[in-house]
Amino acid sequence: MKKLVLLILAVSVLMMASLTADDTDITGVWIGETYVPEYGMDQITLKITKEEGTYSGELTDTAGYAADTPCEDFKYEEGKVTFRFYIGQGEYVYFNLTVEGDKMTGYWDGGGGTGDVTLEKKE
Repeated sequence: MKKLVLLILAVSVLMMASLTADDTDITGVWIGETYVPEYGMDQITLKITKEEGTYSGELTDTAGYAADTPCEDFKYEEGKVTFRFYIGQGEYVYFNLTVEGDKMTGYWDGGGGTGDVTLEKKE
């Protein structure tokens, strides 16, 4: 009887864990824009891939800060995407985004500025 109770408890715990796991597929190409002080509107393209359970990204923008630049410390946890990319001279720009379906919204901070970001999944 104890074994049956333990088995039911174990199965229940596994089912609860699977229900709370975030299985949103964020891989693909995300395109959007942000306002960059002293430049203006900047179009951003974020390419996200996943290999062996680990996400990575590359960022390109029209302002010239990034051209297929690898995203460092890329994380996707509980509906949030965070990463940074190097812009030179020891400086990084940090992104903090929230995923809602095929949209990401949030902000960037670094390089002497900050701005809101909105991205839409295209592929």
